[in-house]
Amino acid sequence: RGAAHRPPPNAMMRSAVLTVLLGVAAAASASPEELGRRPPITEKAAYARWMVHTYLWGTLSTNSIHLDGYAYGNPQSFVDGGSNSSTGIPYFYVSDLDVSQEDIAEDNRVTFSLSNAQGVGCPVDVNDPESPTCARLMLSGTMVTVTDATEYAFAKDALFERHPVMTTWPDSHDWEVKKVEINNIDLLNIYGGISNVDVDEYFAVTSA
Repeated sequence: RGAAHRPPPNAMMRSAVLTVLLGVAAAASASPEELGRRPPITEKAAYARWMVHTYLWGTLSTNSIHLDGYAYGNPQSFVDGGSNSSTGIPYFYVSDLDVSQEDIAEDNRVTFSLSNAQGVGCPVDVNDPESPTCARLMLSGTMVTVTDATEYAFAKDALFERHPVMTTWPDSHDWEVKKVEINNIDLLNIYGGISNVDVDEYFAVTSA
C-alpha cells in the first residue's frame, strides 16, 4: 500500500524555498507582534499566511477509498512552524491508522481548509461562517511524508510546542510527520468572489 506521491511541477522551487526558510530561520521568523497582526483583506498572500500560522487545526479533505471516491473531510491538527516562526507549509503528526491516511496511501491529493470561524473574527451572532467576510482558505496539493532530517526535526519540534499533548500519544501508532506540498491556494475574505493566491507570492511572505 504505497502512497502515490505526485509532487507538483514546481516542487523543486518549493524545496528551495524550504531550504531558505529553515537555513535562515532567525532572519525569516517574524516577531510575536508581527505574527499576531491580521493583514488587510487586500493583501491576499499575507492574509493566507496569517491564517495558516494563526490556526492550529483545519479540515483535511481526501478522496475516500471507503466511500467509492466521495470527498471525505476530517479535522486535523497542524502547524506551519513554531509560535514565533512561520513557513507557510502545513505540517501534520499523523498515523497510518487514521482513515484519512488510508485514503492518502491510495491518492495523496488533498485540500486543507481553514476558516476564521475557528478562532477570531466571526462570532456567529455578528457574522456567519458562510459569509464572505468570514475568511475561508483552501490549500490544495499533495500530502507527503517528511523525510529530510532537518525539516523533520523542525516540524516535529513545532508540532510538539504548539500541540503539547502530542508528546503523550502512544508510540505504538507509528506517528509520522507529513506535510502538504501546496499547488493551489484559494481565499475568500471579502465580497466579490474567491481569489486565487499565487503560490510563489504566498511563500515569499516573510511574516504572518
